[in-house]
Amino acid sequence: MDDFLKDFSLRQTLPALKLFALLTLVGIGWFLLKESPLGAAIQDYQWVRLKITESGAWGSVLFIVSGALLTVIGLPRVPVSLVAGFVFGFLKGFAFALLAALTGAVVTFYLARCLGRDFFAKKLPESARKYEALLGEHSFSMTLVIRFFPVGHNTLTNLVAGISAIRPLPFFLGSALGFIPQTAIFAMMGSGFGDQPLLRSTMAAGLFLASLLMMYVIIQRIRRAGPPAMADETENAADIPQDAALLIEP
Repeated sequence: MDDFLKDFSLRQTLPALKLFALLTLVGIGWFLLKESPLGAAIQDYQWVRLKITESGAWGSVLFIVSGALLTVIGLPRVPVSLVAGFVFGFLKGFAFALLAALTGAVVTFYLARCLGRDFFAKKLPESARKYEALLGEHSFSMTLVIRFFPVGHNTLTNLVAGISAIRPLPFFLGSALGFIPQTAIFAMMGSGFGDQPLLRSTMAAGLFLASLLMMYVIIQRIRRAGPPAMADETENAADIPQDAALLIEP
C-alpha cells in the first residue's frame, strides 16, 4: 500500500517538477541574454566574425551550433541571420542561419515536449481542446501560417508547439519553409548585398508580400477542409501528405 501511494504521488508531482525545470531553463536563458556579458558580446559583429575566423574550418560548425543554442535561450532569428550574412556572405550565410534556426527549433521543441507537455495535457480545459485538434490535424499548414506571420517570437513559438499536440515532423518541415523569407532578407542585409536601398527594399517587399499571399492561401485551404476531427495526439506521421495536400488541392 505504501509503495502504491508513493508511486501515485510521484505520478502526480512529476509533471509539475518537469515544468518547473523547463521554466528554470527559460529563466536562465533570459538572464544570459539580458543580464550577462554574453548578451553584449553577441551584438558585436566584428568580435563574432573574429572568433569564427580564428576557428578556421570549424568556423561554420561553431556558428551553427552557437546560433542554435542562442535561439534556444531566446535570441531572435534576425540577429543570427544578420551575423551570418555579415560573416559568410549572402548564400552561405543564408544556409547557415537557416540550419541554426531549424536546429534551435528542434531542440526547444523537444525540451518543451519532454518537460512541459504532460502538465499542460492534463490541465487543458475542454474548450481549448478543439484548437489542439486543429494543430494536430493541420500541423504542417498551421506552422507555415505562424512562421509566415511577420510578428511573433521564435523561441516562444517553439515552446508552445512543444507543449501542444502539434506533430513534430510537420512542425519542423513547416518551420524550415517558413523561415526562408525572413532569413533570406536579413542574411542579404548583413552581407551588404542589399546596400542599394532600392534593391533591398524591392527584394524585402517581394518576399514579404509572397509570405502574406502564401499565408492567406493556406488559411483558406484550412477553412475549406472544415473543422478538425478530435483525433488522438499519438496519430502517426502518415497524415503528413494529407496535411501538405491542402497547399496543392485545386
